[in-house]
Amino acid sequence: MNRISFFIRTAFFCSLLLLIESCKKEYSYEGGNTSLIALGSLKDSLGNCRLIEVKGSYQPGIALTGDNYINVRVTITETGTYHIFTDTVNGFYFSASGSTGTKGLQTIQLKAYGKPLVAIAENFNVHFNENVCAFIIPQDSALFTFAEACGSANVNGIYKIATPLNESDTVNILMNVTRPGPYTIQTPTVMGMLFYATGNFSDTGRYMVTLEGSGSPTATGNITIPVTVAGTACSFHIAVSTDTTSGDLYWRFTADGIERKGILDSAIVSIGHNDLYPANKIYELRDYGKPYTPEGAPISFQINLARNNQSLTAGAYTTGFLGSHDYVGDVEHHDITGNLSSSTTQPSFTIIVTTFDTIARRVRGSFSGTVIDDYGRTHTMKDGAFQTYFKK
Repeated sequence: MNRISFFIRTAFFCSLLLLIESCKKEYSYEGGNTSLIALGSLKDSLGNCRLIEVKGSYQPGIALTGDNYINVRVTITETGTYHIFTDTVNGFYFSASGSTGTKGLQTIQLKAYGKPLVAIAENFNVHFNENVCAFIIPQDSALFTFAEACGSANVNGIYKIATPLNESDTVNILMNVTRPGPYTIQTPTVMGMLFYATGNFSDTGRYMVTLEGSGSPTATGNITIPVTVAGTACSFHIAVSTDTTSGDLYWRFTADGIERKGILDSAIVSIGHNDLYPANKIYELRDYGKPYTPEGAPISFQINLARNNQSLTAGAYTTGFLGSHDYVGDVEHHDITGNLSSSTTQPSFTIIVTTFDTIARRVRGSFSGTVIDDYGRTHTMKDGAFQTYFKK
């Protein structure tokens, strides 16, 4: 009896072990055998590499974090463990290791390690089994703003109606760069003219950007060209005339919320002597203007530029006395509402001469700053601009 009982118990336990082993095999079959190396492809059925999605910002010298990774789409044909990785390029790489128990198309995330060394576009290769697929991480676009007020734009060249712009027709604008990288600045087309610049800022700091002009002016006058950078709208003014010796000779500015503008006469450039220092020569430009409205004063605007022992050129002219500094300039405006004048007591006033062309004899520029009236009260001139032509 005991022997029979022993055989029964033995048979029962053997059956139980067979059942457990059968369950294990069934589980392994359903979940995949993850003890093997996974097989698959980075390419589709036509042999084309699938799109690789890049996430995060890649700046030189900044260590990469969990926000930096790529998503790789892989077709798994045999389940198991995998290792997907890239080459090391410019100081960093991507990698992912793990296991999969599922066949078919999957997205696997490869984390970035290291930090970029320099600001360039990186070309990577992804490796999985015998597959290799390439992708590019483009250099992040530069971040930059206008370094100064809109009036800092310097317009170069001479603009005539129906005459194509050339390489000398440019606009210089100072930018403040907070992140290096490629940039593009483009204005809309206004009256047939467009200004454009593209390049690469290699570092942070201030850069003078030159916008090159294209097209042909379709109208004469003082043409306003808008330009937007980082959401900030600005503008500069292009004076278009019928020829280089006549046409639009103008002055304009805004003060106390009122725009004042008019016509300039041709300027007079002279060479005189300093009474206090007879050996010194004074190079001077003097010009007078009147308002557009006929009821205005015959002479309501005056602009003066002067230098000691130096010919007049483009540059920044400020209030003062010759001898105290170079590049001295001032403006005056007279009308029935009161007189406004730049003064040596208000050194912030500046005239920026952007063009002083001794061949075409064209002078243009801008001005702005604090001025005073007849009672010593201060006012702010802004958006000042002028263009004149000087006689031989």
